[in-house]
This record gives sequence, structure tokens and C-alpha cells, in this order.
Amino acid sequence: MMDDQTQKDGFTVYDLTVFSFLFGSLLICWSFGVLRTATLILSVAVVLLTVLVFVAFRARLRSSEDTLGTGRKFLHLMGGSALTLGSILFPSELPFLTLSLSGTYLVYEVFRWWMAKRQLWLSTALTFLGSPEERSGRPFWEAILGMTAISLVLSLFNAEVALVAIVNLTFGDGVAGLLRERLGEEARSFSAWKGWRGSLAGLLTAGLVTLMLTGNASLLIPIAVGMVVEQLPIPVDDNFTVPVSTALSAWLLSMRVLG
Repeated sequence: MMDDQTQKDGFTVYDLTVFSFLFGSLLICWSFGVLRTATLILSVAVVLLTVLVFVAFRARLRSSEDTLGTGRKFLHLMGGSALTLGSILFPSELPFLTLSLSGTYLVYEVFRWWMAKRQLWLSTALTFLGSPEERSGRPFWEAILGMTAISLVLSLFNAEVALVAIVNLTFGDGVAGLLRERLGEEARSFSAWKGWRGSLAGLLTAGLVTLMLTGNASLLIPIAVGMVVEQLPIPVDDNFTVPVSTALSAWLLSMRVLG
């Protein structure tokens, strides 16, 4: 549980600057015509609704060792599901929304760990959403790498390739991690192999979602490639390696088919 002083910390100039950066970047995208007015309004509404939900439930905030990891995995699934939906409904706008969100989160991390060097109002809000960084005492690099990977995939590849990469990160890596969390199979270091049951569940879930959304059975190949990479004991977080490896293999597959 957050200590009493953290609970009493109010809204700071750092928090205001982070929100100003987010809304300002969205307005810039809108002014250049890369975001529709409806998308801008929806994005602002989602942010404000999230803040209101946090304020309403702040008094019940808990961040115990027993629930924090599971909460983070559920947040992973919910955020990834929103990205999946966005890649279907407004694929041309999603790269700019993702870049705006990624930049905002990076600004927050700089303020939190290198400028203010203390917990902000947003720190409590992010813990409420499942962020483990206040307990671990370091920036949430996994989230930063995941956002960077999604931004790259959306910027460099076509809509179908980006979609399958997002699906694999969300439902492949997300379901695998959640199941391992429940079964106690999470790897304790980068050099350790991860539980195979989680990987199999992630592969099946991501494959099913991909078939439902695209009807393209050949995309099961990059899904499998991404989940193999997710299983490998390498010193790069799978929030980055899964979408990037999935996108690259899907792109190579599409080039071979077209060729």
C-alpha cells in the first residue's frame, strides 16, 4: 500500500506539464490534419475518464506483491486490445496517437526519476493502473520499450502487418505472461527459459484472434515466430522483441507472396 505521505501528495507542476504535453501533442496532430476531430475528442475523453476513475477509487488503491503483477498483465491486455481496435478503426491515425502517448510517458519518466526525483500525483495513478516502478525503484523500461516497438511497427509497416504484431504482443505475450503468473512459471532472469504452457496458450490465443480479424491463415507463421522469440532467454525485453520480430516476419512473408 502507498504510504500516507504519498497519498497526500497533490497535483504538481510536473503532473500539469505531462498532461499539457499530451493534450498539446494531440492538438498539433489535429492541426496538421493527421487526426480527425472525432478522434481528438475521443482521445481526450478517454484520458479524462481514466483520471476520473482513478480519483474515484484512489482511496482503495492497493499495490501488494500478490496483485501488482496480475494487474499489470491485465493492463497489458486492455491497452493492447485498445490498440488492436484502433488499428482496425483508424489505422492511419493510430501511429500519431501512439507517438503522442509514448512521448508523454517518456516525459513523465524524466520528471519522476531525474528531475523531481520523488513520487508525483501521476505516480500513484500509474500504480493504480498496474505500473510496478514505484515498488521496483526504477523507470518502467518494459513499457517504454513496448511503446517504442509499437510506434516503429505502425510507422514502418502496412496496416495488416502492424495489426498482427499488435495482436501478438497483446494476446500472445499478454496471455502467456498472465498464465505463467498464475502458474508460478515466470522466468526469474533473462538467462532462464520461460514456462512452455504460457507460450502455448499465447500462441493459440493470438492465432485465433488473428484468424478472426484477418482470415489469413498464413499470418499464423509470424505469430509463431514472435512466440518463439518471446520464449528465448535473451537480454532484450519481449515487449520489444515480440512485435518487432512478428512484424518483420509478416513483412518478409508478404514480400515472398507478392514476389
